[in-house]
Amino acid sequence: MSPGRYRLLGTLVDANKQPACGLALASGRCVFTCGPGSLRCEGGTDTLPLGQFDLTDLPTEADGALNLQTFVFGSMPGLQVVQSDGTARLVDSGASRSSSGAINTQRHEVSPGRHRLTGTLVDANNQPACGLALASGRCVFTCGPGSLRCEGGASNLPLGQFELTDLPAETNGALNLQTFVFGSLPGLQVVKPESGGGCSYTIDPASKTFEYPGGTGTVAVSAPSGCAWTAQSNNDWITITAGARGTGPGQVTYTVASHSSSSQRRGTLTIAGQTLTVLQAPKSDDGGGGGGH
Repeated sequence: MSPGRYRLLGTLVDANKQPACGLALASGRCVFTCGPGSLRCEGGTDTLPLGQFDLTDLPTEADGALNLQTFVFGSMPGLQVVQSDGTARLVDSGASRSSSGAINTQRHEVSPGRHRLTGTLVDANNQPACGLALASGRCVFTCGPGSLRCEGGASNLPLGQFELTDLPAETNGALNLQTFVFGSLPGLQVVKPESGGGCSYTIDPASKTFEYPGGTGTVAVSAPSGCAWTAQSNNDWITITAGARGTGPGQVTYTVASHSSSSQRRGTLTIAGQTLTVLQAPKSDDGGGGGGH
């Protein structure tokens, strides 16, 4: 197309090599290939026949290739490396047949008829995983800080966590969340309105302050029975020692390392999709100290 920018065309197929409804993405650009009228991730609609895709303005990887990821519901996600001469190599995921999914899923109405969906993608072992979450034509790669959003920009969330905004609901009031983790089957979760008995989470406390020697803290998690959640530290000086995952009400225990700097530091934990802020005081000259408060 232009120096260093490329266009990629093709057709998604199912296990029987028939054109199929699905998703094709490369270099942060993606398109739903479900026939005329299907949404493009970056906005607008597609006029191509079922299965066909057309991705434009693509930068290559460092080795000069394009990595094309393909998702057809009911089939394993695929990864093809397309070389500059047009040849494509299929990458073996070494996968099981387990479906991908999401935990800590929460839905909030941000304006009349529009919603925000947050949560964490997990693999077959229920561990936070790099993948793709999409709903209502909005999607995000959840591969940690700097990963691309399909609609442009980048995500600064930890590995596996996603946030999708400005979502219209289906006619039944639910949101359909599709999850794709390479090595697992695509997953589909129906997230009902808040009043429909879905999962919701709160933590207590939401912040805690420690003196410079550090110490141990606990957080209570409130969640309906059967609602799964995880906890993870976003800083290397905060370590979760118990309660890294749970279902329903629970508790998380963590430790804060000693701090030798002369300035205050701030860190966070993400627990059941909520943020716990940890502040630690600088080391004092008189050697005083204490635990959290």
